[in-house]
Formats: sequence, structure tokens, C-alpha cells
Amino acid sequence: MFRLPLAAASLIAFACAGFPATAAPVNLVTNGDFSTGDFTGWTQLGTPPPGFFFTQVKDGAAWLGAVGTNSYLFQDIATVVGHRYAFSFDLALGDEPGPRDFYAYADLFGGGPALLSLGDATAPFPFTHFVFTFIANDVDSVIGFKARMDDDWWYLDNVSVTEATPLPSTAPLLAAAVIPLILAGSRRRRRGSTGMR
Repeated sequence: MFRLPLAAASLIAFACAGFPATAAPVNLVTNGDFSTGDFTGWTQLGTPPPGFFFTQVKDGAAWLGAVGTNSYLFQDIATVVGHRYAFSFDLALGDEPGPRDFYAYADLFGGGPALLSLGDATAPFPFTHFVFTFIANDVDSVIGFKARMDDDWWYLDNVSVTEATPLPSTAPLLAAAVIPLILAGSRRRRRGSTGMR
């Protein structure tokens, strides 16, 4: 006899074990969308105006266009050593020619490699979403950008750092699927042995 309640219970247990309810990830970046209209939460480094350091917030995005040298835009993020984080942002490049470069770092001053490196050969492109992961090696991770664009702008928006959610363990999934099958088989064996007496 087919037992629907047991099958249903197995499916529910499997779903609950495999897909626990989790809260939405929290963005650790302050003013990552530049909605304040300025660089609140960010630190700028470079030759200050009226020199060659041209960085501004306009139309809801950061415009990075240092001339002749790189400027920096960065922020200290509280992280947990050994934890994995997702670092993402939207980036576009204006269509005027000229010397240009752009670098994104999860640890700007720690000597680690750039997660993204774009140079003079980079063709103009519309807003594109970039996502990287990194493992924190300090309680403070300095996420940041280094940029130069002599004749146009790099456009930066929606900067985010969130703790990456670990994949669920396979052991609870396996147990939730196999235990009901074992119990069902045990019941069938007991019924079969009773019928033979």
C-alpha cells in the first residue's frame, strides 16, 4: 500500500534541510550607490583640485577621471579573518580616446593583486556588472579603486561587499532523503514476514 503521508513528509524534510531560510545579505559598504550625492563614507586620494584630480558624484554615480596620474577611491570594511566575501560593482567607460586605466582591489594597500585591471586598450562600454570573491585576511579590508582617464570618465556605481553564503552540507540532505526510504522498506519487510506465518 502506497503511503502518501510518508512520501510527503520525506519531500518536506528534504526541502527544509536543503534550503534553510536566510536573511538577505547585508551590504557592508557605506554609500555604495552614491545616493548621498557625494563621497560620504569614502576616502579620496590623489592630486587635489584644482590640479589633475577629477572625481565627482553626478547622476547617481561616481565619475572618475584623473588626468596624467591615478587617483584612488577607497573604504575600510569590517571583515572576519578567513571568511569569504562577494565584492561587486557596476562600471562603464566613456567613449572619448586618451590614456586610461582602472583597477579594483579587495585589499588596496595590502599588496594583493588587482581583481580587475583595465588599460589603454579597453574600448568604451556601457554599465557592466562585475562580481568577485575574496577571503579576508584582516579584520579590516580596504576595498578600493585606482583610476585614470585623461579625456573622459569611468562611471562607478552600486559598490557592494557582502559575506558569501556557504553552501549547505550534503549530509543533512542525504539523511533527509534516505531515512524515510529505510523506514518504508523496514515496514514492508515486517508485513511480508507476518503474512508467511
